[in-house]
Amino acid sequence: MSNSNLLDDLMKLKSSSPQPPSKPQSPAISPDAKAEFDKWKQCCEDKAYEEGVPHLLKAADGGYPPAQSDMAFQLFKGRLIPNDIMKAEQYARAGAVQGHDGCQLWLGQILRHKGQFAEAVDWLTKSAAQGQGWSAFILGEMYEKGEGVPANLDEAVRWYKKSARTTNAYGKDAKKALDRLGIAVYEEGEYMEAVLSVQISPGLSVDDFYNHGRFWDHLQQPEQLAYLIAAANNGHAEAAKKLSDILVSDDAKSYGFYSPQASAHYFQLAKDNFKKLADAGDAEAMSDYAWMIKDENNPLAMQYLERGANMGNESCQLYLGRIYLDRRVYDKAMYWLTKSAEQGQGWAALLVGQMYENGEGTRRDISKAKYWYQVSVDSKNYYGQYAQECLDRLAATGGGGIDLGAIGDAVDEINGKLSDIGDTISSGLKSLFGRFKK
Repeated sequence: MSNSNLLDDLMKLKSSSPQPPSKPQSPAISPDAKAEFDKWKQCCEDKAYEEGVPHLLKAADGGYPPAQSDMAFQLFKGRLIPNDIMKAEQYARAGAVQGHDGCQLWLGQILRHKGQFAEAVDWLTKSAAQGQGWSAFILGEMYEKGEGVPANLDEAVRWYKKSARTTNAYGKDAKKALDRLGIAVYEEGEYMEAVLSVQISPGLSVDDFYNHGRFWDHLQQPEQLAYLIAAANNGHAEAAKKLSDILVSDDAKSYGFYSPQASAHYFQLAKDNFKKLADAGDAEAMSDYAWMIKDENNPLAMQYLERGANMGNESCQLYLGRIYLDRRVYDKAMYWLTKSAEQGQGWAALLVGQMYENGEGTRRDISKAKYWYQVSVDSKNYYGQYAQECLDRLAATGGGGIDLGAIGDAVDEINGKLSDIGDTISSGLKSLFGRFKK
C-alpha cells in the first residue's frame, strides 16, 4: 500500500458505518440479579469467596448472564462449589442463548469435555466472533491437534491470530503458538486491513472517538487506532497530533503502515486545530500549539506560552520555564517552573529541584531540592520516578556535598545573633557614657 493510498484510506474513517446486528432478546432478569452479582464481585475482591457464593447463586438463578458464566465456571471446575457438569451446562446454555460470550465460552468448554465437538466448535466460534480471546485460542488448539475436527493448520493459525490480537490473557499463549509455528501475529498488510475494516459507531461525539482510541496498544487494538483516526479526521487536535507520531513510529514499520506523508498531513492538521482553539482562548491549546511551532517560529511560540502562562496554565508555565532554562535565563526559568510546580506539575517540580540542587540561578539548597523532588514524586507524574531517584541519591550520599543553602541559613542565623550582641553592647556603652557625663 503506497503512502498516498494509505492517506486516502485513513481519511475515509470518519463516522457512521452500519450498526452491528443486535443480540437476541434476553428473557426477563430479576430486578435484584445485578445487585447480587455486584455483591459477589465485591466478595471476590475482598477474597471472601465462600461468603460470596450465595450472592452468585441468586444472581445466576435470576437470569443474569455474567453470573451464569461465573456459575458455570465454578460448577465445571469444582472450586467453590462441588463439581456438577450437568448444572454447569444448564447455566452456561441459559446465558449462551442470550449471546453472552463468557457463557458461550464455558458451554463450548463443557461440550468439548463431553466429546460433543461439533456443537462445542459452534459455541466457541460464536464466542470468539465477539472478541473472546480464550475461545479463539481453544479453537486454534483444536484445529492444530485435530481434536474432534479435521486437523487444519490454516484454520488453527487463523484462530491463533484472532486470539493474539485481543487483550485476553490467552492472547499471549496464542502469540507463543504462532511464534512456535514461525508466523507473525500480523503479516504484511493485515494490520491496516483490520483497522480499515472497523465499523465506526454512528451517533458518537468526536471526544467519544478520541476517548475510545487514546490508549491505543500497538499490537492488540486495531479498533482503538481506527477510532483515533476517526477523531483526527473529525477535527480532534490531540488525536491528530498523536496519530502523526504513530505513523512514523517503529510500530508503524512493524505492522506495515509507516507513512511520513500521512504523518505530515496529521501534524499540520493538529497544528491548525490547536491554533484555532488557542486563538479562541483555550490555554491548554496554547501550550500544545506553541510546542509544535517552537522550532519553526520561536518568537510566536513564546507569545502563546506567555499568554497561557499568565492565564495560570501549568503546561504553558512549564514549557516557558523550560525554554528559559535552556537559555540559562535562570530567574525567569525559576519563576515559571515554580508557578507550574505549585500546581502539582511533576516535571516542573523535578526541574525546580534540580535547579536548587545544582545551584542554577540560585544558591545551592539541598533542603529545597528535596522538597521539590518530593512534590514531583507525590504528583504521580511520569517524571516522579526520576525525582525519587534524585531523593534516593541524596539520601545515599548524605546530601550530595556542601549545602550552600544550609550554610547561608546558618550564616544568617549567626549574623542575627551578632546583631543582637552588638545591640546589647551598644546599649551598655551608651549607659556607661551616660554615667560619665553625670
